[in-house]
Amino acid sequence: MKDSSPYCEELGSLEIDYDSVNRALTELENLNILFVDLGSEIDFLAMGKRTDLVTDLVDWISDNYEYECLLSSHHAGSTLPILESSKVHFYGYLTSLNKLRVMMFPIQRASEDVVKDLKRPVIAIKPFAGGRLHPKIALEYVYNQLDVPSCMIGVASLEELKQDTSAALQILSR
Repeated sequence: MKDSSPYCEELGSLEIDYDSVNRALTELENLNILFVDLGSEIDFLAMGKRTDLVTDLVDWISDNYEYECLLSSHHAGSTLPILESSKVHFYGYLTSLNKLRVMMFPIQRASEDVVKDLKRPVIAIKPFAGGRLHPKIALEYVYNQLDVPSCMIGVASLEELKQDTSAALQILSR
């Protein structure tokens, strides 16, 4: 292998396809949109020192659509400190937080530590670790141990939704 440093030259030539972004956001115009999530590519751009692209995209979305932007990360321990010190003007974060460390990179402890010190709102994703955690255990970790005020969950049935919301209401009403 001649060069083991991935994406060296490619990072400098990355560009935002504003036409594609515009098409996607135009389809949402008649809906009540609270936030736009820019996806977990944010990890790649932040660690690749291309927060300039993130800044440009967030500003463009704000100027053209007036949506607040959330930035997603599966690498909270590495990416969020970079974003916190950047010039990107965004609303908050979506990041993986669960007791089993699923999709919490580089390690669970780093993700937990950085989340506790953030100044922007955090929405936990993957709190049930792909269905491996009981809702009560999962949500106690997010709401009580990490003091994260909100999370996003996925459900596969009405019964599952009832179980999840029941656990959330018990924890949040204390």
